[in-house]
Order: sequence, then C-alpha cells, then structure tokens
Amino acid sequence: RVRWSFEGRLTSARLLMFQAFFLRHIALPAGESLVASLARYDRQFGQPTRPQCERLVRACREILGVAGWPAVYEGLGLAAPGVEQLAEELCAAVGQSRRLGYHGGPAPPQGGGGG
Repeated sequence: RVRWSFEGRLTSARLLMFQAFFLRHIALPAGESLVASLARYDRQFGQPTRPQCERLVRACREILGVAGWPAVYEGLGLAAPGVEQLAEELCAAVGQSRRLGYHGGPAPPQGGGGG
C-alpha cells in the first residue's frame, strides 16, 4: 500500500518538495527578514542570482530522483514516520476521503511494505 500510494502521488509530492525548497532557500532563506527579502527582490528585479539558479537546478534534480516517502518527508523538512505508521495514516486518509465522497474508485492493493 505504501509503495502504491507513493507511485500514485509522485507528481504531487515532487511539486510540494519544489515549493518547500523554493520557499526555504530562494524566496526567504533562513536568517533573512521579510524586509530584507523584499529589498533583495527589488534589487534583482525578481530574478534569481546565478548561485540561486544553480542551487535550484541541483534541487530539481534531487527532487526528480526521489524514490520513496522517506525522501519526500526529508525534502519537506519533516521527520518520516515508519512504514507501518505511514500505512495506517494512508488507510485512514483514504477512508476519510471516501466518507466525504472525494473519491470512490478501485481500492488499492492490500498489504504493507514498500516505502
């Protein structure tokens, strides 16, 4: 179930990882105030510096190579749950989604593993 859910949500996970990276390292790097960020954006006319571009390209390559939930959590700056806990959370989320009528397609394969 964990592997199946990862493969089905890979594009969404990559987009989240990109957004998290961009916000933490490009838009508002650690230690930079909002005022300083705005001044930097004004000076650069909203364009990234060469080092920022290079860092963004490296991050995109890493994001494209993500191969499981632990790497997704790491990319989001979060602690990854264990496989069993993640499987339980995914099952609960699917059940909640079905109860709310968000989806009702075929059920995912049974069993844990993957990850």
